[in-house]
Amino acid sequence: LLRVRPRAWLRLSVPLQVRLLESDYLDASKDGVGENGAVLRSGVEFDASGRRVAYHLFRSHPGSPSGWSSDTVRVPAEDVIHLYRVDRPGQTRGVPWIAPAIMTLWDLKDYEEAELLRQRVAACFAAFRVDLSGARPSLADGAGTTANRTPVDVLEPATVTDLAPGQDIRFATPPQVSGYPDYVRMSQRRIATGIGIPFNVLASDDSQENFSSSRRGHLVYQRTVDVWRWQTVIPTMCDRIGDWFLEACAVSLARRVDGRLGWTPPKRDLISPKEEIPAMRDMVRNGFQSRSETIRSLGYDP
Repeated sequence: LLRVRPRAWLRLSVPLQVRLLESDYLDASKDGVGENGAVLRSGVEFDASGRRVAYHLFRSHPGSPSGWSSDTVRVPAEDVIHLYRVDRPGQTRGVPWIAPAIMTLWDLKDYEEAELLRQRVAACFAAFRVDLSGARPSLADGAGTTANRTPVDVLEPATVTDLAPGQDIRFATPPQVSGYPDYVRMSQRRIATGIGIPFNVLASDDSQENFSSSRRGHLVYQRTVDVWRWQTVIPTMCDRIGDWFLEACAVSLARRVDGRLGWTPPKRDLISPKEEIPAMRDMVRNGFQSRSETIRSLGYDP
C-alpha cells in the first residue's frame, strides 16, 4: 500500500511525500455492507457500480511492539495505491507470490532439521562396554552415573583403556541417509518454479547449467520481469505517483503543469553482447524498434 501525503508546510520544492505501508495495515475484518449501501470486502470499500472508493487502514501496524489500536481511518481510494498482482477476475487483495511454494519450503525446513539432528547424533561417537560375565560393574571414585546408578565413562581423544577380563566394547552406528543434496536441489527447483524465477537465480547454483540452457532461462525470466514491470508495477504504481507529482508541481508553481511521463526500468545486463547489440542495431535500422526504446531497454535515459 502507498498513501500520498501532501507536504505544503515542509517547504519542499515539490510538496509531495509517498508513504509505503505493509498490507497488514488494511483491516481485513471490514466485510459486509457499510454506510450508504457501500460494500466492504477485506477492508476495501466499493460503491454500487463496483468501483473502489476507499480503504480502511489501521492507524498503527497490528504487530507493533509499542502497542496497537484497532481504530481505523477511512482513506479515499484516490489517495491510495494498492499494488498487487491480479491472478483472477474480481480479486480484491493480493496473494503472496511465494504461496505456491510454502508447503515445499515447510517440508524442506523439516527435512533440514532432521538432517541436522542426524548429523549431531552421528557426531556423538558413543561406545558401550558390555560385561560378558553378567556381573554388575563397580563404581569407580568420581565416576558419573545414570539415574539407576549405572556408571558412565567418557570417551576422550587419544585415550587408551584396558578392559577387564570378560568385558567387550561396542560402538554406536547411527543410520546413514543418502540423497540429501538431490532432495534439496529438487525442492529448490519446485520453489523457483512456484515463484516464477530460474533455479540458478534462486539457489546461486550453476553446477548443472551450460551457457545455452542458462541463456534460455535468462531470456524467459527477463520476459517475465517485463510483464511484472509493464503490466503491474508501472501502470498501478508508477503512473499514479507520476500524476501525484504533476499535481504537486501545479500547487508549487501555482499553475497547471502539462507533462508526459516515461519510465526507464533498471538496466538489463546482456548475456551475449556480441550477438544482441547487432540485432538491436538491425531492428532500429529496419524500423521495428525506435532508437529511444532500444536505449531504454538497456536501462539508460535517451
